[in-house]
Amino acid sequence: MNWLHCFWGVGVTVSPLIMSLFLNGETGSWRNGYRVISIMQFAIAFLVVLFLKKWKSFDNKSDNSAEEEENTKSGKLNIFKTKGLITSVLSQGLYCSMEFLIGTWGASFLVNSHGLSPDVAAKWISLYYGGIMLGRLISGFISFKANDNTLIRGGIITSFLGMLLLALPLGALSFIGLLLIGIGFGPIFPSILHSVPDRFGKEFSADITGYHMGGAYALGFEVQLTFGYVATATTFDITPLILLGFISLLFIANEVTLKTIKNITRQKNYKGA
Repeated sequence: MNWLHCFWGVGVTVSPLIMSLFLNGETGSWRNGYRVISIMQFAIAFLVVLFLKKWKSFDNKSDNSAEEEENTKSGKLNIFKTKGLITSVLSQGLYCSMEFLIGTWGASFLVNSHGLSPDVAAKWISLYYGGIMLGRLISGFISFKANDNTLIRGGIITSFLGMLLLALPLGALSFIGLLLIGIGFGPIFPSILHSVPDRFGKEFSADITGYHMGGAYALGFEVQLTFGYVATATTFDITPLILLGFISLLFIANEVTLKTIKNITRQKNYKGA
């Protein structure tokens, strides 16, 4: 899972670098950067269509009886009553909020609060995304020895240290915090998704994963939109402080989820005994 998401990091690392080439005023309008990116996207779409037949198709039809189908529908309706689900979705939403916030407004923070030029700011944001890619690459190897919960906690701690570094008045050295934040972010998203079957069981894991994705992106987009209005009306200097607050909430939400699931498991074992 970490390696799968790692290659998403390749794209988001390269794209800001491409855009930075068109923001220095020497290679033409920024619109040319969008044209280059669009050509790359059309090329990818063409390759997907070209090799579409290579993908195996599976018959999703089930031989379940009417009674089994009714039980399945009933179970899906009760998913939201699953203990620990809300805080688990919230933890992923808080992660997405931070990832989107830095990706969308990180360059504006560097330009407005630190006086960097747009093209240099774009390169620093590319370093942040490169950190996410590197974090997921490394986590893929660590996952052979460590479980999802360990990876999530390690990612949170690493990101927190990066945010502290970004908040300190250390000049260009504080920007290294962006790389550290990215490395810490690396395992969090894929590890939360990968942990769904272990946390909530395999029967409805696909549905629960969908709720994680939908809820997380909804919260993430809302936060990045709201932050834009708030920072524009006040100052982008609040960016590191907001990030520190969100990473703290993520830690709390994740720990509450784990404690809730642990208590449920303990109760089941007690009844089984």
